[in-house]
Amino acid sequence: MESLSLEQLEAQRRAETAQQRGYQDRFMKESDASGTGDQAQEAASPEPMGLRSWLLETRLGGTTASATGADGYRQGEWGVRAEYRLETLNHGDWLFQADGRLSSGDTGLGLGGGWWGSTTRRSGLRATVTNLGLPVTSHWLADTRVGDIYSELTTGLARAQRLSLGTTTLRGFSTRLYSGGTELRAGWGERGDLAGGPYPGFETSQGRLGWFGGTRPWGERGYVAAQLGVAQGIPQFYTGWLPDSGQGRQDVTSWALAVGQGRSSVLESERWRWRASLLGSHRSADGTLAGASDAQGLYVEAGRRFGRFSHEFGFHVGRPDLYFGDQRLYGGTRGLYWRMDYSALRLNWGLGLDHESAGTSGGGLYPGYRRTALSANVQIALDRQSSLGGSLSLAQGRYSAASEGLPDPSNRSAYAYAFYQTRFGDWPRTRLSLTLRRNEQIVLDSAAATGQELQWEQDWLAPGDGVHEPELTSTLGYAWDRSSGQTRRYPTAGLRFRRWFDSRSFINGNLRYTSTQGNLATSRGLSGSVSAERELGQGWRLGLMVSLNEARTTTAALPAFEPTVYRSQERSAYVFLRWEGRAGQPYPVIGQRADGRGTGRIVGQVFLDANGDGRRQADEPGAGRVEVVLGGRYRTLTDAQGRFEFPVVATGAQHLTVTLDTVPLPWGLASEAGTSVLVPLRGDATVELPLVRSGANNPKGTVN
Repeated sequence: MESLSLEQLEAQRRAETAQQRGYQDRFMKESDASGTGDQAQEAASPEPMGLRSWLLETRLGGTTASATGADGYRQGEWGVRAEYRLETLNHGDWLFQADGRLSSGDTGLGLGGGWWGSTTRRSGLRATVTNLGLPVTSHWLADTRVGDIYSELTTGLARAQRLSLGTTTLRGFSTRLYSGGTELRAGWGERGDLAGGPYPGFETSQGRLGWFGGTRPWGERGYVAAQLGVAQGIPQFYTGWLPDSGQGRQDVTSWALAVGQGRSSVLESERWRWRASLLGSHRSADGTLAGASDAQGLYVEAGRRFGRFSHEFGFHVGRPDLYFGDQRLYGGTRGLYWRMDYSALRLNWGLGLDHESAGTSGGGLYPGYRRTALSANVQIALDRQSSLGGSLSLAQGRYSAASEGLPDPSNRSAYAYAFYQTRFGDWPRTRLSLTLRRNEQIVLDSAAATGQELQWEQDWLAPGDGVHEPELTSTLGYAWDRSSGQTRRYPTAGLRFRRWFDSRSFINGNLRYTSTQGNLATSRGLSGSVSAERELGQGWRLGLMVSLNEARTTTAALPAFEPTVYRSQERSAYVFLRWEGRAGQPYPVIGQRADGRGTGRIVGQVFLDANGDGRRQADEPGAGRVEVVLGGRYRTLTDAQGRFEFPVVATGAQHLTVTLDTVPLPWGLASEAGTSVLVPLRGDATVELPLVRSGANNPKGTVN
């Protein structure tokens, strides 16, 4: 099996275009049943080549909240989403997208924002025009985006293990030229954030950002990469973790050089994968902090597989206040990590070690610290029905001085999870689990969690192999919560379900209940989501979505050891009406051409898999603003709860990956190879993509 580059995939697509006739999805009336298929095909008028698909959706709903002391906050929201896709033979694929929203009520408080978070504006707009695979010459192709986009990194500097240079939401343009493994990227835009609901609008923040970079292969597996970044008028520091908390003004010029071997997402046997990156930045600032500073840093990452063992390790050294683009690089001025995993048919285990330290920087705004962490995991398959396993994480940190919003000068934290899973007789899966937390900061806006929770999780319906299989899983638990020096005991419960009423309508949900005063979960009280959809025919679809107290992911850049989510005391409900259509014969349709013909839909969710079991519990929040890629070509961004959708996809096996640079540290992919999903004809394929803490060896994404 040989992996293909994006250029090879594009060449293969064009070859198939010349050889294959696109699938025409026709339905036969009962009155025509006596006729032959050939007669029906001759009677139908031929469609022109080039797939054209469109989507028009409107949502109406509202949010009530009692966050940060603002009781009785209410907001009504209405929005429209439009999308039009056009495939051409010689001018690439065109995608036009636009979202608009209006709101009423207590918008000025800026606390809620329904599906997408805080906003103080009553209206918003997001629009993007994308062109993919435009032939510039016989050897060079171009991808271009104009409108509301995000900053990009050249392939050779993209996140592979721990070094993450991050991305930023912009209103501007970006372009990528590529040929045979060589690429050039450039872009410029005004910084902002996506906020409001039911569809997010672009809201300008502070500053501008531009970049120019490229990657070139050398030898059989080697590559070199470089990128220059310019940030103007960006905030000098942030007073909190909300996107509008920036203060001061500074200009930053940054650069990065990298050389490495092996860009495969999976470690190859007996072959090294390594990269050395040298970064530098110059910062000039106005205000009370240091007026100017220069910083450099060296990051080395490597990995190799030896039989059933795989090793990943790296180190970095640098000076304080190192920036790349508009983001300050966290991780200390010195650090190292090592991870070893063993994988066999019935036994998987892993062990990891991290250490980092930093001196006081930012004119005293960022205190110095030392932090060491140990992680371990194991999973044993006892037989075909039973397995047991668990994970452990220990951390010890010491800060040079206490600071508001930071932990005590010296602290220790621990997290442990153990489970036993089996089947009793003909009953479906049963799982017993125990979770222990000691002084663990799991959310940004609450005290550290200390306590334990015992849970019984039970599947009530055996999994099938059909497209419209029902699902029903319950969870019962009991918690001993000793956070903040107070002891509380309370029951917990959860329910996960999916029910198809017929082939056109379904309801699904994921709910959890815990104490309204508890600190052992990312949510409080009744939390989760419920959605229902009904296909009306002729491309029309009606739906309902309800969200209760779901945790949200912050967009602020934070140290890797700090949590990335905060609690939400919001209840949102929306109804939507969607119209989808398509015309023309595909060249093919989006996604890689599979063995099947026709189209279906992929819907899914990216979530933070805290316990590493590959299944989402209601207290495991979705990961917002994460980019999901279909077939290495088509991209979409998750909403605030981590949900995503690809509406028109070729039937058969398709491949999904996540852009690591959009994933907040310390989270990474559970499976570096991505996830495969089987798309049914005129049906939905649902998939869950778990994100795990960097270094953990965990299950792949789950597909239903």
